[in-house]
Amino acid sequence: MKPNKYLFKLSIFFIAIGTVLLSQPEFKNLQVLNKNISKDDLKATMNNFADYLDVKCSFCHILDEYHKDDKEHKQVARKMIQLTRMVRKDGKKYFSKDYKTEEFTCFTCHNGSAEIKPYNPDDEDWP
Repeated sequence: MKPNKYLFKLSIFFIAIGTVLLSQPEFKNLQVLNKNISKDDLKATMNNFADYLDVKCSFCHILDEYHKDDKEHKQVARKMIQLTRMVRKDGKKYFSKDYKTEEFTCFTCHNGSAEIKPYNPDDEDWP
């Protein structure tokens, strides 16, 4: 029996399409983070945000519907991510030359709290 070249090519085509579809990110509505982020990297990033602000996922997300934009904190988080990127990119404008801008994170301002404590020069406990 002679192999059918057409069926062989068709099989390769479907394997290629399946590979591409399976390799596509499963995340919806990523607007600021890399759309090709791996599941592990996205989870680590989200866990960092939660740790830096001492919040749970539900602070920004509707559980099991993470793609929805119904919570205001999610919109604010996107702006904060963009702010962090801007500071890292142009940090030398704002900090001494010795400051490592890659170390600038949410924790830099939030100090483990969802709300930033405003600067008060008379407050000895101010971070």
